[in-house]
Amino acid sequence: MAPTKAELRQTTQRARAQRGDFGIAVDLVLQLVDGTGPVAAYLPFADEPDPRPLLTQWVAAGREVLAPSQRTDPDWAVFDGVGLGPALGPVALARADWIILPGLAGSLRGERLGRGGGWYDRALAYARADAKRVLLLFDDEVYDALPRDDWDEPVDYLATESRVIHS
Repeated sequence: MAPTKAELRQTTQRARAQRGDFGIAVDLVLQLVDGTGPVAAYLPFADEPDPRPLLTQWVAAGREVLAPSQRTDPDWAVFDGVGLGPALGPVALARADWIILPGLAGSLRGERLGRGGGWYDRALAYARADAKRVLLLFDDEVYDALPRDDWDEPVDYLATESRVIHS
């Protein structure tokens, strides 16, 4: 019997609590997320893959980087490499060409397992249809398939510490 979302969340969070530092495949993601248009990305919790090395490079290159300005309802602000500017509202996500997402697991079919609050699923309703979505994970958090609900938003790519997978 396949594990439920709750079981997968519990297993993944336990495993992450045992991990050391995480280094995403920065060079691979920089090559993938091409262009000069705006990027939206999360600022990590302690156990999440840290996208800040990417964000600081994009900010230094003059690229607009948006990040969540609060954790309750979807809202975005410009990230300057250190902190956030004023809140721009949820519609600001429509500016992003690329969206870097957190998650606890992802599948080769483009399914994303988040923490369970639905923040990103609600936020992605404001994204452009052509915006590419990249999920940052650890290698062992990539599955062939995951349990999915109707409201779960898909991703286009999975990026781990060693590879980028088009889903």
